[in-house]
Amino acid sequence: MDQRCFFLTGASGFVGGEVLRAIARQHPGTRVYAALRAPAGELEARATALGWRTLGPHVVPVQADLTRSRLGLSPRDLGRVCEETTHVLHAGATVRFDDALHRARQVNASGTREVVELAGRMPLLARLVHVSTTFVCGDRAGTLVEGPATAGRFRNAYERTKYEAEEIAQRAMATLPVTIVRPSIVGPAAPRDPAAAADDAPAEQARFLLLLRLYATHGWRWVPGSPASIVDLVPVDVVAAATVALALRPLVDGRWYHLAAGPGAATLRELGERASRALAAPPLSFVPPRLLHAALRCLVWGRTRQLLDRARPYVPYLGVRTRVDTTDSHRVLRDVGLAVPRSVDTFDALLARTAAGPGAPLLRAAAGTRRPARFSAARARAGAAPRAAGRRS
Repeated sequence: MDQRCFFLTGASGFVGGEVLRAIARQHPGTRVYAALRAPAGELEARATALGWRTLGPHVVPVQADLTRSRLGLSPRDLGRVCEETTHVLHAGATVRFDDALHRARQVNASGTREVVELAGRMPLLARLVHVSTTFVCGDRAGTLVEGPATAGRFRNAYERTKYEAEEIAQRAMATLPVTIVRPSIVGPAAPRDPAAAADDAPAEQARFLLLLRLYATHGWRWVPGSPASIVDLVPVDVVAAATVALALRPLVDGRWYHLAAGPGAATLRELGERASRALAAPPLSFVPPRLLHAALRCLVWGRTRQLLDRARPYVPYLGVRTRVDTTDSHRVLRDVGLAVPRSVDTFDALLARTAAGPGAPLLRAAAGTRRPARFSAARARAGAAPRAAGRRS
């Protein structure tokens, strides 16, 4: 058996689950204590439902909760995790953009503090990898450097609390071998089996498919954002492989690594054009968010309105101005045999995943035949004016 032992948080999530599979594929025989929040008596059933049992006997689920002291580990689990762990991979977080601040802070910031304190009790610890995000800098122009982040205006509680979590991990660098990785927007891996591409997509990918669904089946052609908005997409399998590789690579503690396309990022206009061609749909039009919000309130109803309401937390990300520096990160990743594809290639994989599903023929037909929802800038202004006047009075 491999002498290394991982303790992994967030293993039931999109990124953490792929990290778990990457360890099982690339390092068979390595024990992984996979933290899992599950009701008492349901740990094994939950692990089985997540497919962990197919990864081999070295994946050991342990009942844990990021919101509790010492992660809520039982005395037995606490003892063996602390005694045996050599590498901590902290990928656990709440990624809901509309979460309340106190809830997001409890999971993301306080949870990171508990992980750091637990790591301090591990005599064999070789590395603690904290999975952050390139959005820790919030909404600001310029470049996010491969180091401590200078924050702008936070768009939501997720960004704010991930920034706070990263500050905790950064302070821990003084006493622990900490590496911080910052993925950008994490998209699906290129499907290994195109015929099953859409069948195994986890729920976390719904945010990527939501606007495509509106575009293809509801005749919605207007994007509340800038065509020059930067979209830095990276495949989840690359993020997972890089996280594991950096955890095992010597001399990367006390560093930040951007798991992002960087200079290979796309613009929103580029991705819109690719979606239009792939789905045989009319080109997208770009509309100021406030104008589109007025149209949404006044002129749209029914199923389209419900989908737009669900998509609203992601609208601020259609106007991203921050570029991500990947100069050192890409060099190090090349040293371990990894390359981050261009964002347009990752987006093409998403389109292939969408088009390969069982409802793909109907999806494509709807994209070409549905009449667009009636909307114009003039109607939006006319509809919004009386409401605005009423609020002022």
